Amino acid sequence: MIVDPKNISQYLPSINFKVEPKRLIPYLVEAQREITDRILGYDIEELLVENSDDNLSELKNLASRAICVTAYLSAIPEMDLQLSEAGFVVASNEAFSPASKERVERLMHSLRRRKSAALDNLLVFLVNNSKGDASPIKDWRGSRQFSYFSQTPVLSLAEFERFNLIEVSCELSWDKFYSYIPIMKANLHSTVAYYISDIYILNLMERLRDAEPILDVERQVLVHIKGAIIAGAMDSRNIMIEESIAARKIMIDNIGQFPIFYKSDSYQLPEKSISGTGGVSNFLV
Repeated sequence: MIVDPKNISQYLPSINFKVEPKRLIPYLVEAQREITDRILGYDIEELLVENSDDNLSELKNLASRAICVTAYLSAIPEMDLQLSEAGFVVASNEAFSPASKERVERLMHSLRRRKSAALDNLLVFLVNNSKGDASPIKDWRGSRQFSYFSQTPVLSLAEFERFNLIEVSCELSWDKFYSYIPIMKANLHSTVAYYISDIYILNLMERLRDAEPILDVERQVLVHIKGAIIAGAMDSRNIMIEESIAARKIMIDNIGQFPIFYKSDSYQLPEKSISGTGGVSNFLV
């Protein structure tokens, strides 16, 4: 296991544990399995379990924190606020009394937020530190997990929140972001591609996945691409189209920097299909 059950309290310092660590093992095992399957991949999991290299200490700490908060959150419904042999309880001097439903729910809400932050911090670390042949985790970029996240240019929950143009009534969870990735990919290669060409998008995504440098003007275009596919995932089709048109305008104004787009059918779109939604709707039917 990546986390020694005896050390779980160091990753959840605000929780007062009064339970045998071995009782948490099933939850830690399941949490590690989930995080390995979704983020780490089995090669990185093996590296963290078998290697105590200082170069991996930050990654191991991030993974351990994500595993612990996920495990603890899973334990709450079954162990019934403070974890003791009697379940979740409220401490009062030397005695314990059952925790109220409201207090347990507050704890769960806090843990859900901490889980989202922990998973996203782990993901961002892997994305940023797997670049280059000298990286000890460079092989992560060949994993199924990296392939999943790199389907779009929005690589983390933090990035999703940064470029989201839609007002939301509640905080977005990491699990929700994870489920949005296939939707963002579909929007990228349909609606957005209609305006700026799928062949250009494929080229851009390949360069982003390979961590190759892109032009400053492409970074401006990327802002609108991200805004478009996020808006689409949030069911705001009008904003998705507006952002796609904004990306196209930057490319048209700097057409010498976009030869692939210039040679595509999308560059030749009639103006009437660009200014309204009719053209793209007909295209997608």
